Amino acid sequence: MIKVDIRKAFDSVQWTFIRSMILCLNFPEQFTNWIMGCISTTWFTLRINVSFHPKCARLSLTHLIFDDDLMVFVRGDVPSAMVVALTLEAFSKVSGLFANGDKTNIYFGGMTDAVKKDIMSQT
Repeated sequence: MIKVDIRKAFDSVQWTFIRSMILCLNFPEQFTNWIMGCISTTWFTLRINVSFHPKCARLSLTHLIFDDDLMVFVRGDVPSAMVVALTLEAFSKVSGLFANGDKTNIYFGGMTDAVKKDIMSQT
Protein backbone atom coordinates (compact mmCIF):
# COMPACT_ATOMS: atom_id res chain seq x y z
CA MET A 1 0.00 0.00 0.00
CA ILE A 2 1.28 3.45 -0.85
CA LYS A 3 0.02 6.51 1.04
CA VAL A 4 0.72 9.52 -1.12
CA ASP A 5 0.63 12.97 0.43
CA ILE A 6 -0.10 15.66 -2.16
CA ARG A 7 2.22 18.66 -1.70
CA LYS A 8 0.34 21.92 -1.10
CA ALA A 9 -2.68 20.52 -2.91
CA PHE A 10 -4.91 23.56 -2.52
CA ASP A 11 -2.22 26.01 -3.62
CA SER A 12 -1.00 24.08 -6.64
CA VAL A 13 -4.06 22.50 -8.21
CA GLN A 14 -5.09 23.75 -11.63
CA TRP A 15 -8.77 24.68 -11.28
CA THR A 16 -9.41 24.12 -14.98
CA PHE A 17 -8.15 20.54 -14.57
CA ILE A 18 -10.62 19.87 -11.74
CA ARG A 19 -13.52 21.36 -13.70
CA SER A 20 -12.60 19.42 -16.84
CA MET A 21 -12.37 16.15 -14.92
CA ILE A 22 -15.77 16.64 -13.27
CA LEU A 23 -17.38 17.47 -16.61
CA CYS A 24 -15.65 14.52 -18.33
CA LEU A 25 -17.25 12.26 -15.74
CA ASN A 26 -20.63 13.59 -16.95
CA PHE A 27 -21.67 15.30 -13.74
CA PRO A 28 -24.41 17.91 -14.24
CA GLU A 29 -23.36 21.53 -14.72
CA GLN A 30 -25.09 22.62 -11.48
CA PHE A 31 -23.21 19.98 -9.47
CA THR A 32 -19.95 21.03 -11.14
CA ASN A 33 -20.63 24.65 -10.16
CA TRP A 34 -21.27 23.62 -6.55
CA ILE A 35 -18.01 21.67 -6.35
CA MET A 36 -16.03 24.47 -7.97
CA GLY A 37 -17.60 26.96 -5.55
CA CYS A 38 -16.66 24.79 -2.59
CA ILE A 39 -13.05 24.27 -3.59
CA SER A 40 -12.28 27.72 -4.95
CA THR A 41 -13.78 29.96 -2.26
CA THR A 42 -12.23 30.74 1.10
CA TRP A 43 -15.21 29.75 3.22
CA PHE A 44 -17.88 27.09 3.03
CA THR A 45 -19.59 24.43 5.10
CA LEU A 46 -20.26 20.92 3.88
CA ARG A 47 -21.65 18.17 6.06
CA ILE A 48 -22.43 14.77 4.69
CA ASN A 49 -22.92 11.65 6.82
CA VAL A 50 -20.58 12.74 9.63
CA SER A 51 -20.75 9.70 11.87
CA PHE A 52 -18.60 6.77 12.85
CA HIS A 53 -18.27 3.77 10.59
CA PRO A 54 -19.88 0.84 12.48
CA LYS A 55 -16.51 -0.93 12.81
CA CYS A 56 -14.77 2.29 13.95
CA ALA A 57 -17.20 3.67 16.56
CA ARG A 58 -15.28 2.13 19.48
CA LEU A 59 -12.16 4.01 18.29
CA SER A 60 -14.09 7.24 17.53
CA LEU A 61 -12.59 7.06 14.05
CA THR A 62 -14.43 9.05 11.38
CA HIS A 63 -11.91 8.91 8.51
CA LEU A 64 -8.59 7.36 7.61
CA ILE A 65 -7.14 9.95 5.24
CA PHE A 66 -7.54 13.62 4.44
CA ASP A 67 -8.29 15.43 1.19
CA ASP A 68 -4.62 15.81 0.31
CA ASP A 69 -3.87 12.09 0.76
CA LEU A 70 -4.20 9.26 -1.70
CA MET A 71 -4.20 5.56 -0.81
CA VAL A 72 -3.01 3.22 -3.58
CA PHE A 73 -3.08 -0.54 -3.20
CA VAL A 74 -0.66 -2.36 -5.47
CA ARG A 75 0.59 -5.88 -6.09
CA GLY A 76 3.84 -6.46 -4.19
CA ASP A 77 6.27 -6.45 -7.09
CA VAL A 78 8.56 -3.95 -8.81
CA PRO A 79 6.62 -3.70 -12.12
CA SER A 80 3.37 -2.85 -10.29
CA ALA A 81 5.08 -0.26 -8.09
CA MET A 82 6.69 1.28 -11.18
CA VAL A 83 3.30 1.59 -12.90
CA VAL A 84 2.02 3.52 -9.88
CA ALA A 85 5.11 5.76 -9.83
CA LEU A 86 4.82 6.52 -13.56
CA THR A 87 1.08 7.13 -13.28
CA LEU A 88 1.61 9.59 -10.41
CA GLU A 89 4.23 11.36 -12.51
CA ALA A 90 1.83 11.66 -15.48
CA PHE A 91 -0.96 12.82 -13.13
CA SER A 92 1.36 15.53 -11.76
CA LYS A 93 2.03 16.85 -15.25
CA VAL A 94 -1.65 17.30 -16.13
CA SER A 95 -3.00 18.36 -12.73
CA GLY A 96 -0.23 20.44 -11.20
CA LEU A 97 -0.39 18.25 -8.06
CA PHE A 98 2.82 16.62 -6.87
CA ALA A 99 3.56 13.97 -4.24
CA ASN A 100 5.34 15.17 -1.13
CA GLY A 101 8.21 12.70 -0.80
CA ASP A 102 8.74 13.57 2.88
CA LYS A 103 5.19 12.53 3.78
CA THR A 104 4.59 9.72 1.28
CA ASN A 105 5.00 6.19 2.67
CA ILE A 106 5.05 2.65 1.34
CA TYR A 107 3.69 -0.08 3.62
CA PHE A 108 4.69 -3.67 2.93
CA GLY A 109 2.97 -6.89 3.90
CA GLY A 110 4.08 -10.48 3.39
CA MET A 111 7.15 -9.67 1.30
CA THR A 112 10.81 -10.58 1.53
CA ASP A 113 13.34 -7.93 2.46
CA ALA A 114 14.92 -8.27 -0.99
CA VAL A 115 11.66 -7.38 -2.76
CA LYS A 116 11.06 -4.48 -0.36
CA LYS A 117 14.54 -3.08 -1.09
CA ASP A 118 14.00 -3.54 -4.82
CA ILE A 119 10.71 -1.62 -4.76
CA MET A 120 12.19 1.16 -2.62
CA SER A 121 15.22 1.58 -4.89
CA GLN A 122 13.12 1.61 -8.07
CA THR A 123 10.55 4.08 -6.85
